[in-house]
Formats: sequence, structure tokens, C-alpha cells
Amino acid sequence: MDRKQVTLAISIIVLVFLLWLFATQGAKLIFGCQINTDQFRNVYTSLSALFSALAFGAVILTLLLQRGDLKVQKERANLQNFENNFFKLLEQHHRIVDSFIINVKENDPNDSILPMPEKKSTFLKLEAFDFLARDFKHRFIEVKKIRFHVDKSYQTIFIHAFLHHTYGKYGYMLSHYFRNLYHIVVFIDESKALKTLSEKKKYVSLLRAQLSAPEINLLAWNCMTYHGKAFKPLVERYKLLKNMNFTYEMVDLKWLAEIYPHIKKEIRKDNPIFSFETEKGLEPGY
Repeated sequence: MDRKQVTLAISIIVLVFLLWLFATQGAKLIFGCQINTDQFRNVYTSLSALFSALAFGAVILTLLLQRGDLKVQKERANLQNFENNFFKLLEQHHRIVDSFIINVKENDPNDSILPMPEKKSTFLKLEAFDFLARDFKHRFIEVKKIRFHVDKSYQTIFIHAFLHHTYGKYGYMLSHYFRNLYHIVVFIDESKALKTLSEKKKYVSLLRAQLSAPEINLLAWNCMTYHGKAFKPLVERYKLLKNMNFTYEMVDLKWLAEIYPHIKKEIRKDNPIFSFETEKGLEPGY
């Protein structure tokens, strides 16, 4: 019970007490003279009925207030339960990242794409994500050299490079990572403890803050393939690529912005004079 409710209850008690205390004086004003015993009894009988009605009303009011308190307590408990599970999922995400290991694999003898030259053969944790992002950039450029004179579709080249080379070699680690990340976002999106989209975005932003630059880029590339088909709408809804680092990016930026409209602002930050074509002409930078 909050302060307003306590104040209201005390005020009602004081009012009832004053009404009882000055009942006789009130009767005198009503009857205009001294009242006899029968009249006095009638006054207090009427007051008793009034107090009984007030008591009944107070019981109903108490039940309504308790119901409201129980609802608030239930909502708080649901939110607390959600946050406990959410932070457990974040811990699980960090455990997956900490256990992430990439052992550089030899190329298939029939593969015409030369591997990116590396002094190390094993990459751990965030360094492994950085390797995957750089390795994909290398392979995309090499695939483009071979295929671009035949097929000028960025999407075709991209899909071939990512699925055949990056996912084909290192999907055993990436699949687990992306499934867990997808599960966290779905958990937030479907939570009944969060009433508004802005509340959900707050928790997704906490998740996004845990992602490194190469993780965000790999997430964008994954969602452009059938592997991330279900994840892509959530990525766009919650702007998971908001802090995308275009150092790793090599695809056409206009094409990328068509797939993920929310990153237009990020593209303009890195390219102040960059403009996007719209039906009304050019959409200027800011």
C-alpha cells in the first residue's frame, strides 16, 4: 500500500469518528430541539446502518487495492524472472565466445581461391571472429575476380563466397554461435514481462553492446543467407547492426542498405557525402 492509499484510509477513519462524535449535535440541528431517547436511538440506528454500509464499502475497496498490489507484485516478479534468465543467457553468450576456436583449414585441392596468408594456424575468442571477418573479405574479393565478368550480381557473388568458403569451412562453430544469439533475441521479443517495444529494445541494446565489430559484421552476412532467414527481421526490428564497422565491409553499400535500412545512418557517418537514391531523387546525407 503506497502513501496515497494510507492517507486516504486515515482520512476515512477520522471522518467516520467525527461523524459518530457529533451525531447528537447533528440530530439537534435536524430536529431543531432537544431529542428524546427514542429519537436518539433512531439517530444511532441510522448511523449504525451507515457505518455498516461504509464498512462493506471499505472491504470492497481493500480487496480492489490488494488486487492492484498483487498485480504490481506479479509484474515485478515476472520482470525479475525475465532479467535473471536474460543475464544467464548473456553469460552463456560470453562462454560461447570464450570457447570459440578456429583452426585454419587447408583449402580443397580443387578450390581455385587461394587462402588468406596467415602466420598463425589457430585463433581464439574474439580474435577468431576477426579472422573469420578478414578471411571472408579476402574470399569475397577473390570470388569477385573470377565470377564478376560472368555474373555482376553482388548477391550471387556474396552468397557463393560466404556459404561455400566461410560457412563451408567454419560453420561448425558459427552455427552454434548464431543459434544462441538468435535464441536470446527471440527470448526478449516474445517476453510478456516487457510491455512495450521500447522496453524490449533496451534489453536488445544491452545484448548489442556485448558484440564486437567482427561479430556484428558476421551477423549481417549470416542473415543475408538462408541460415539467417528467420533472424533477419529481428535484426532489422531491433537495429542489431547499428554499430556496424565498415572496415570489414566490401560489398556495395547501397545494396547493403537495401537489405538493412537501419544502417543508412551508420553508412553516412563513415561517408558524409554518401547519398541514397529514392523515388523523389537523392536522399542526402546529414
